[in-house]
Amino acid sequence: MDLAALQIAFERYRSSTVREPLSPPRFYLQKAGILRTDCRSIVAVKRMKYMLTARQICIVGAALGGLGVLLGAFGTHSLRDVLDESAMSTYGTGIDYLQVHAIYLLILGISALQMDIPRIRTAATIGLAGILVFSGSVITLALTGISWLGAIAPVGGLLLITSWGWTVLAFMRHRS
Repeated sequence: MDLAALQIAFERYRSSTVREPLSPPRFYLQKAGILRTDCRSIVAVKRMKYMLTARQICIVGAALGGLGVLLGAFGTHSLRDVLDESAMSTYGTGIDYLQVHAIYLLILGISALQMDIPRIRTAATIGLAGILVFSGSVITLALTGISWLGAIAPVGGLLLITSWGWTVLAFMRHRS
């Protein structure tokens, strides 16, 4: 979102003598192309900038699913002789969480395409961060043996739990 466009929209509102039926600032923000019709406040406009769209969620979910299959096959065929049993188990855990949460992102993306619930997109954005932090740190820990990466994994797990919580909230508050 461009701050200058936001300021211009508010200046138009202040200088206008005719008030439109929409709440006045929203009308000008909508005309300027800054505010979508389903947003409730200007704060929502700022937050939407960082959320994934439904299409992006589906693309990222599918890409992570493919990456999970690729890394799983690589681990099975190439790393079996290189890594010890403990590292192989850690690697497998990272791949498992990657694949399960890739499917989770696909389900969220399809849900976001069907229903316009901003909390679903928020859950997917948090979930993507959790996947990258948790699976990324666990897989890298298994491959490199850098022990401090094990301390990062709980942060990713917390992000995944938060994402699931947002998903529960999204569907609990949705009225169909």
